[in-house]
Amino acid sequence: MAPLPQVTPTLESELMNDPCIISAYNVCLKQEGELTTDNEIRHIRVLGCLLRFAPKRNIGVYLAKSILSCQDEPEILVKLGQYFELHVIVPFKKYRVRTPATSSPPSRRSLEDHWRQVKAKVAQAPKNHKDAKDQALVRDNWTCAATGLVHFDAPTDSFTDPPPTEGAYLDCAHIIPEDTFLDVNEKDGGNPKLDYAATILAFLEPFGYDINSFNGEKVHSLVNVITMDKNTHELFDRLQLYFEATSTKNRYQIKYYTSLKPFLTSDFVRFSSSDPVHLPVPSPELLALHATCCKVAQMSGASEHIDKVYDELDKTGVLAYDGTSGDILSYKLLSLTGSSTCLNGRKTLRIGPPWVTLPPQPQDTIYVTLRSSFSQNANIFSKRLGALRKEAKDIDLVFVDAPHVLQPVDLIGAHARNPALSFDAPEADLQAAEQDPLLTPRAWWRPNPERTKGVGLVESLVVIRDVLKTRTFEGVMGFSQGAAFAAVIAALLEKPESYPPFLIDGKPPHPPMKFCIAVSGFKLTDPICDPLFDPFYSTPTLHVIGKNDIVVIEERSRKLIAVSKNKRVEEHEGGHFVPSKGNWRKFLAEYLRNPSGDILSPGMSSASAPPSGTVTPTVAPDSGGGSAANMLAQKL
Repeated sequence: MAPLPQVTPTLESELMNDPCIISAYNVCLKQEGELTTDNEIRHIRVLGCLLRFAPKRNIGVYLAKSILSCQDEPEILVKLGQYFELHVIVPFKKYRVRTPATSSPPSRRSLEDHWRQVKAKVAQAPKNHKDAKDQALVRDNWTCAATGLVHFDAPTDSFTDPPPTEGAYLDCAHIIPEDTFLDVNEKDGGNPKLDYAATILAFLEPFGYDINSFNGEKVHSLVNVITMDKNTHELFDRLQLYFEATSTKNRYQIKYYTSLKPFLTSDFVRFSSSDPVHLPVPSPELLALHATCCKVAQMSGASEHIDKVYDELDKTGVLAYDGTSGDILSYKLLSLTGSSTCLNGRKTLRIGPPWVTLPPQPQDTIYVTLRSSFSQNANIFSKRLGALRKEAKDIDLVFVDAPHVLQPVDLIGAHARNPALSFDAPEADLQAAEQDPLLTPRAWWRPNPERTKGVGLVESLVVIRDVLKTRTFEGVMGFSQGAAFAAVIAALLEKPESYPPFLIDGKPPHPPMKFCIAVSGFKLTDPICDPLFDPFYSTPTLHVIGKNDIVVIEERSRKLIAVSKNKRVEEHEGGHFVPSKGNWRKFLAEYLRNPSGDILSPGMSSASAPPSGTVTPTVAPDSGGGSAANMLAQKL
């Protein structure tokens, strides 16, 4: 396991000469020299190698910002490296290749008939491994691009002149392994493979990969498969061979990490297709991702470590020989390193320190799930609560992203035309979000024009249902729209039968919450929610109101308070933010620990503007029809 190389002009070029990426790499160098255990050092090297070999600049910058945000917390940095090892390297690496089932060889006539049928239906997207293999063979002319070997069962009319004299049985190699996303039952709430597959998809989504193009049976899309002979396939799956893009489109250099050179007809290959519409060539983006995994796995020491774990599992008879036990391996790796990674549910996990859980706490650990406001996201909300997170280090705060990405038309007035204007979520301007997924503005729903329905609420309830089933949470906390949603969740868990789609196999995904915290909350009007608040909901709820909040005015918050049976109301003199002065931090942290306790009120005099971020302006620039803050209030 070689150490990370020092920064040189050549290495700076590998780091894309980006100051942010270079700075993050220096953090990895520093931590590598200070940490002591092999596991910790390997995880830091995973981060450093990912920065070196990121397939895209935006990925490198994204990783760099995650690293820099916790550069003074080596424990969190190690957890971040472990996360990438488990959800980037492990899913791409196999210990055993598929062993074909034995069968009698078909006759030449039956083969010729079979290939004619395959050619006749190439316009149909492959839906299983066999279809993908057949169509890839047609596209690749029954030849392994790396070795030039022709498939033993190739039709004779495909032979070149002179005909080939050597052959091999060829495989269908998946760039993103098929076993990661197949045999996953979405209705099985207790299936860890579902969570694992969802987490990998969640990793790919922010980096511009269209996860819908290879989820489920779509993993067999021809952009994700290559025809290979068995030896090349095994090297490819073991992350010992990859294709490095050249300046020529669809032309790649074959590179490998083996002591002996594999059998290759050339060091370069070019993928082509006679029918690129129906038989597309392998995706350059996916090949680049696979190449990154190879480099990181080999140069960080992760590949050797994973093989060692596989060996141990193999000796115990736990590991399946067909390579389908990647999910088992992930949990085994977690147990070996004495830590845990939170799988927050389908399409909710995001990469970065706020989503990497702390090491396991004692059995009385308090888990609290948090909801961000309209136009914020989990990353922004986590940063806004930085002071509270430090005050409540003994509490695991789980931040969850809303599923709906806001577009310019969704954002209000002056903010849509002038991203520099800040009130509810200053970081989340659309232009910056295009470059940094951490700043993407999100929402739990969009109100309809009549304000009688939350459009998108159904999808948000599915997201939260799948988060709730992963662990037991003590309470739920939200701000603004997130506070309204927190109250909905608390009420729904009291009456889960009132909305059957929220149930899993006829049962609620989670017991009722012990408490709810609603900061600048309001009562959502929606056919799903109305029965939940009739006549009230009973979950003990702390309502925090800003006396000068002009986004969610006090009158709106009072409507939610009116249907809260067990309530405590605290006010501060500020506006639309979570109060963060010292006495408020202590009060909120203590409430999280003991919501039923006799906790001294922080008092109205304690409130002030938050130390980070911009307060909602009391007078906002006019944008044709009212203040920007009033327009935001209308959107909520």
